[in-house]
Amino acid sequence: MTRHVIHEQDQWLPITNVSKIMRKALPSYGKLSKTAANCMQECVSEFISFLTSQAAEKGSIEQRKTLNGEDILYSMYSLGFENYAETLKIFLAKYREYEIEESESRREKYLKRKERKRLKMLQENEKDIPLVEHSPSEIT
Repeated sequence: MTRHVIHEQDQWLPITNVSKIMRKALPSYGKLSKTAANCMQECVSEFISFLTSQAAEKGSIEQRKTLNGEDILYSMYSLGFENYAETLKIFLAKYREYEIEESESRREKYLKRKERKRLKMLQENEKDIPLVEHSPSEIT
C-alpha cells in the first residue's frame, strides 16, 4: 500500500497568487519581501481552512457533503467576521445574478445556433429537390 505524504505547504494557496494580490495593494514604489509573502500565504491559507472547517461542520450537522456560499457566510458570522460577511453576502448575490444572466445568454446562443443549423439544412435540402417544370395545361 502506497502512502501519500501531504506536506503542509501543499495545502496553502499558491505563493504567486498571494504575492500578486499583495503587490496590487502596495504603491508602485513599494517592495514585497519573500518573507512577508510567505507569512501572508500561511495566514490566508490558515484563515480559509478555519472558515471551511466551520462551514463543513454545519454541512455535516445538516447531513450534506457539499458546501455552499451560505455555509461560508454562516461560518464568518459565527466566528465574528460580520463585517466581511456582509460584503461577501452582497458579492454572492451579485455573482448569482450574473450566473443566471450568463446561463440565459448561453441558452439563447445555443438556441440561435440550433436554429441556424436547422435553416441551413433546409436550404441544402431545397437545393437537392429537382425542379419539375409543368406546362400551363398540366397545372389546371
